[in-house]
Amino acid sequence: MMTPHSTLKRLALALILVAFIAPSVLSAQVTHIIDSHPKDDDDVVDVTLTADWEMRLRSGKILREFRCLAHDTSTATGQTLCPNGSGILDARELVANRHIQQLNVQAVIGFWRNAQLGVSLPVVLFDQTELGFDTGVGYTGRDNSTVDPYTQPSLFPVPDEGTVRSGLGDMSITTRFTPLSFARDATRATWALDFGLTIPTGVVKEASNKAVGEGLWGIHVATAVSSRPTRWVEPYFQAGAKLVVPSEDSLFKNYNSETQTLVSPGHVIHASAGLELMPYEDRRLKRGVTIDIGGRLDFHFEGREYTDLFEALGGSPCDPKDPIASCELTTFDRGDIDPATGRRMKTNGITDVEQYANLSTWLGVRYQPIPEFQLLARFAVENELPHFLTTADAGRDLDKALDNAVEQSNSFGVNEFNPVYNEVYDALGSRFRSGGMITYLVTVGMQGRF
Repeated sequence: MMTPHSTLKRLALALILVAFIAPSVLSAQVTHIIDSHPKDDDDVVDVTLTADWEMRLRSGKILREFRCLAHDTSTATGQTLCPNGSGILDARELVANRHIQQLNVQAVIGFWRNAQLGVSLPVVLFDQTELGFDTGVGYTGRDNSTVDPYTQPSLFPVPDEGTVRSGLGDMSITTRFTPLSFARDATRATWALDFGLTIPTGVVKEASNKAVGEGLWGIHVATAVSSRPTRWVEPYFQAGAKLVVPSEDSLFKNYNSETQTLVSPGHVIHASAGLELMPYEDRRLKRGVTIDIGGRLDFHFEGREYTDLFEALGGSPCDPKDPIASCELTTFDRGDIDPATGRRMKTNGITDVEQYANLSTWLGVRYQPIPEFQLLARFAVENELPHFLTTADAGRDLDKALDNAVEQSNSFGVNEFNPVYNEVYDALGSRFRSGGMITYLVTVGMQGRF
């Protein structure tokens, strides 16, 4: 999603891959930008400051499984939807829309065209996720909604406008080395190695607050190569990975190491390729225009995440501690007691997510009128492919019984249930599934070199 999680992750990864002249949003500049400002022989250290404004518009459908019974005579639904036999189908349920505006501030110090050190801080100006019924669902009686039905308890109310969030995000520190560089030796390609660390400096985002931090440590590594066969074109390729570890203050808790199957967000691997075109370049006056066209693939392994359902689930009024209308739809099946409430633990909005991929493409333009200043703009489209948003395992069969079942009390008297499993939305036939999310990204920025 693109949640603050996806935004901050992209920002951190991009910072690893960029150097002196491009902001984090121009992640296609994976190698040569560290040398984009030609230096004098006695110029040992350079400093750049970059500020860019970023707007993201994300939207898509959220589906939910339901059990279709072909021979159900109570309604004609089965005869219409699954006439050839009973099965589990995906039904339209919700539409998600998210709007993010963010200011990225970066400072980078470069040394001898060989290395750099960068610090980046995202400032979230506006972040809101809204949920509504899909076409043909709800509003008129709500009798066909499984989330907010008219005559039954609601998992959460629909529509859900979501909290307007803002604040400082998680800071990133990055280093970059170029063992080979076209700027130092015109007979060679450029090869870059990048290492970065995301530090959970922001206040952790919860369903009950307006913060934007994720409480995650992130380790980023990447390598990239580019070659400039002619003066006007430079193709490039880049690959990398991101590993995340929850901090003590995060919402990603390990409640039981024996039965909880997932704790933190899944690790990410990515690859991108593209082409930079230089329609205008004046090397003597050190000015020019660069056009960047590229594409990228990110693969996210299964893990627990902030999804588009985070606020709705975490802030649901369906609460076991409600003294008037106690509701158990958001509580975990294991039955552990929350010491803060004295009642069964309920979800904080974080859910187990299936592995998935993101496909993105972009067009970026960079204009340098003088050596000390640049203007940048970028338009990108990202397609988050369909995947399950709630898919926690029920637990682990610890006693290896013949029935191979997860039990509340096994032969040793041990509870085998996953502490974050909720049959209401994790069980087969009840899971939520992303129907695919499209994100449009517009970025404009400027940078100065000192």
